[in-house]
Amino acid sequence: MPAISKIRFTNVVYEDGQKRYNDDLFRFEGHNGAIVLENGGGKTVFIQTLLQAMIPHTNLGERKIRDTLKLDGPAHIAVEWVLKEKPRRYVVTAVTLYLDDQQVKSLRYVYEYSANDPEGIEGLPFVRNDGKRPAERYEMQEYYTKRAQQSPLARTFDQIGTYRHFLEEQYHIIADEWDSIVKINQDEGGIEKFFDNCKLDKHLFDRLLIPTVESSIAGFDEKRFADTFEEQQKSFKLYKELRAQIAEYEAIEEELVAFVAANEQLDKAERLYDEQKARVKGIFTTALEQQTKVRREQELIKQTFDQLKDRKIAQQAKREAYEIGLKEEELKAVTETLEETRSERDRIEYNFNEVEKQLHSLKFAKQQTIIKEQSELREHFTAEIAKLDEESDATELADELDNVQRELKGYFVEQEEKLEKERDGRNIELRPIEEAILSCEDEEQGQRVEEVELEKRLTENKTKVDGYERSLENIRQKVLANREEESVTALLPEWIKAEAEIDEQSIAIQNEKKQLAEKIALQKVEIGELQQTIEKDAVEHAKVLQEVERRETAHQAQLQQLANLSFIFSRIDSLYLKQASIQQDLARKIEQLKSEKEEKLLLERFAFRFLDDYGKQDLFFADPFLAEQLRSWTNQFGFIETGVRYLRGLDVAVEQQLMRFPYWAVTLITTEDKKSSLIERIKSVSEKLMYPIHVIDLQEAKMLVDGNEAFEWQAILPLHWRENMSPASFEAWKGSLRIEAKRAEEERIATEEQLRIWQSALQSLHDFYEQYPYENVKELEEEERVLNDRLRIARRTLAELQREVATAEEKIESHRQQVEKLRDEQQWLSQKIAAGRLYELEEKEMKVLQTVAFEIVAEQTALQNKLRRLRRRKQNLVDDRSVIKEEITSIELRLGILKNDSHYRIVAGQTPIFTDDSLEVLKQREETIRFKLNKLSSSRRELVAKIAHAKQRIAEAEREIQMLRLRGLDIDEELTFPENGDWLLEHYSERERYERDRLERAEQVFNEQDKKVVLIQSKRDDLKDRYKKRYPSIPIATFSEPLKVVEEMLKEEEVALQKEEEQQMLALERSEKELANIDLALQELNKFAEADHFTSDSIEAKRLTED
Repeated sequence: MPAISKIRFTNVVYEDGQKRYNDDLFRFEGHNGAIVLENGGGKTVFIQTLLQAMIPHTNLGERKIRDTLKLDGPAHIAVEWVLKEKPRRYVVTAVTLYLDDQQVKSLRYVYEYSANDPEGIEGLPFVRNDGKRPAERYEMQEYYTKRAQQSPLARTFDQIGTYRHFLEEQYHIIADEWDSIVKINQDEGGIEKFFDNCKLDKHLFDRLLIPTVESSIAGFDEKRFADTFEEQQKSFKLYKELRAQIAEYEAIEEELVAFVAANEQLDKAERLYDEQKARVKGIFTTALEQQTKVRREQELIKQTFDQLKDRKIAQQAKREAYEIGLKEEELKAVTETLEETRSERDRIEYNFNEVEKQLHSLKFAKQQTIIKEQSELREHFTAEIAKLDEESDATELADELDNVQRELKGYFVEQEEKLEKERDGRNIELRPIEEAILSCEDEEQGQRVEEVELEKRLTENKTKVDGYERSLENIRQKVLANREEESVTALLPEWIKAEAEIDEQSIAIQNEKKQLAEKIALQKVEIGELQQTIEKDAVEHAKVLQEVERRETAHQAQLQQLANLSFIFSRIDSLYLKQASIQQDLARKIEQLKSEKEEKLLLERFAFRFLDDYGKQDLFFADPFLAEQLRSWTNQFGFIETGVRYLRGLDVAVEQQLMRFPYWAVTLITTEDKKSSLIERIKSVSEKLMYPIHVIDLQEAKMLVDGNEAFEWQAILPLHWRENMSPASFEAWKGSLRIEAKRAEEERIATEEQLRIWQSALQSLHDFYEQYPYENVKELEEEERVLNDRLRIARRTLAELQREVATAEEKIESHRQQVEKLRDEQQWLSQKIAAGRLYELEEKEMKVLQTVAFEIVAEQTALQNKLRRLRRRKQNLVDDRSVIKEEITSIELRLGILKNDSHYRIVAGQTPIFTDDSLEVLKQREETIRFKLNKLSSSRRELVAKIAHAKQRIAEAEREIQMLRLRGLDIDEELTFPENGDWLLEHYSERERYERDRLERAEQVFNEQDKKVVLIQSKRDDLKDRYKKRYPSIPIATFSEPLKVVEEMLKEEEVALQKEEEQQMLALERSEKELANIDLALQELNKFAEADHFTSDSIEAKRLTED
């Protein structure tokens, strides 16, 4: 069965409209897949909805599809199947469900296509208005019908049975397999329940596989065995009653014989007379009885004649139904031919439309090319008029000429590459057509071989039929006493019944005993395997449990370590549920500690720097600080620049500037609006400054560079400059520096310790995750659960098997005792039964062979039709090849024309320049430049005339385009007019006339075939009408066998009826003669009745014996 590629649900609404699939596409691409839905998320709805694409209107258990889905609007379901991998081929099965008169109805559609087909599953117009609303039922019906008319690979179906049969026969989408899915999913959670009840292979066979096989057997009836058994039981009872009556009759007969013997000696003379009278009376009575019997037989014969009349009428009705069937078959054949001619006509019509489109597109392209070229020429001539008053020297003209020739070279190169690419493309298109033609020839050769093989099979079949007929005649001679009146087929059931009554019970017991023994053997093997599996799984389960405990111990230890770090980690139950969060928290904390460490180091460095610089000084001395802060301040103040860097960016002498203003090294420059904010920021950190800082704006900086110092500036002094002027305050300041340095050092050491602890915890966590990754833990836990479930199920299954084995062994012992009491009582029928069965088998095989012979003839006819279609397809391919070869020849011609152009050789050595100008414009430009070089430039009047001519050409071309558009033709307006376009116009004109003639001929053939279909359909309808008038109470018979076989059957039935009628006529004649003789004998006896009184009631008639 094909694999599912995609599933599409559109407007699938369920749970009273609370949930829906608006337009969802599920992609599988031919692989196994899983769709995860939440509990109560519509798993059963999904399965039942999907089944509609294979089994429309199917129910799932007691859930009807109209109850599952809310069908206020149509629901669209489609499944795409992968038919073939290389090249990829798909088929989509689509169903549109809707309500009509409160009944669920559907539209069914199938379409086969290749990859990237716009009409594939994603191109189905299930939604309209750019996805704003689902498509209505009539819109989809119109689309399906249109596609079925447009493409032979698209089909619609009026009946669900036809749809399912088509999917099964054409694409091997087996309906019975989907019925099995329906069976398994018939209850909510049905899959788990179904397989929970299939613990053994036997259960799966009994509940799913065997019923599936039985349902596929033709004529299978699950109640047949019980009905047959009941009938046989009644036959056994009747047999016993008959045996009792026979025994009773035998006892009566013995008594009568004894009575006759006791009275035999009584009055011989009187008895002899009485006997004679009795004998005569017996004759008389027998004659009367025979007279009555013969008259009754005549009545029966007349009744039989009436029945024969009815049977002959039924036979005649069957014959006429056969004639209707012949017309139906003939109608089917001509209809298929009609479809072939329709396809051929449509193909030719398509070719005609394509040629017509190409012809008009070329005309359109030619006019567009004229407009483009003439427009360019008009612009060129206009430019030339403007240049008339300008004079160019020879060098400029030579350069212009060289440039134009390079552009010509570029044009030729571009056109040559384009034509070669187009030629290569056509050659690529030609290869698969050539291969298809070869494939058709190979297929045609194979079909010829198949035709010879069919003829050979037909001859072999006839030989086998003749052999069977001889063998059947030999069997009749061996087993029948009267071959004219007896039949092997009629007697065989009696022979089998006689033997079956004796052996049936013994065989049944032996079979049951054998089945029990086989079952016990299999169960003992299964018990041994289960015991080994249990031992193995128990060992594996213990190992897995040990590994789980080891992992849990490490897990708890890691949790405790994290809890010791921070209270926030103490609430964590599992390291896996918040793995990313824990790692991020640890990493974030470590980064925080690293930042704190850097900050502490910086503070420590500053503290010790002051000590190092000022610890041994008696008086204060300054040092710089501010440069490190500028990077962070830039983001706040926008533009901040140091004085030295500002000077480096100017083209000025730095030494000269330092002489004018020596404080550039401690000066900061910013914008005027940010100057005051920057001063305040520097003052806020004045305790860390080493030097006074000057702040100026850009305007002031420019004035300083220009030598204008007509403004005042002020310096921001370090805080300790102001506070440390006296020795006492300086000593106090140094003491505070020592305390601050010590504190900074201790804080840095504590931060480093915290950083080490947290880094150690993070590394420990990484080691834990590496040693016990989540995937492995889940696999381990799943493995432990699976092993535990497997052990529990295996132990329960082992106990059940042991109980079943004990019960079966008790039954075998009981059967053994019964079999010992049974005897084989009948053997003499074996040979006749064997011969009779052989007779039936050979007769059946002979009929099969006769049927096969008719099928072979039908295959020969089908093969001839297939050959005809193949040759037509081959001819179509040959036509396509010719078209492509003509196009290749055209391209080669265009290449030749291009290379033979006089300018092609002139510019052969030039370096190409690619331009959008046309060849005509480039040539005109080149000609104009040459004229100028030769002092032969055109006059203004000539150029004006040329411009007027170009405008006239443009107007004419625009009118032509307008006329083409007004005609409403199918035109490719993007087509470029080729170099050999005029030749192509002539070529496509001839092609259009040729295709038009072909289309007219194909249309004529189609119309003639259509008339033939109508004529045969009319004859078929006339036959049906005549049949209904003649046999209004008899429905028209349908035949499952081939009509050739039906014809033979009808002939046999007609011969049998004729033979039976002749036999009844002979029987009637014989009875009339017999009645005449009896009447004559009665007349003679009546002459003696008065004298001898043998008719008296006291005289007992003596019955005549067979002798």
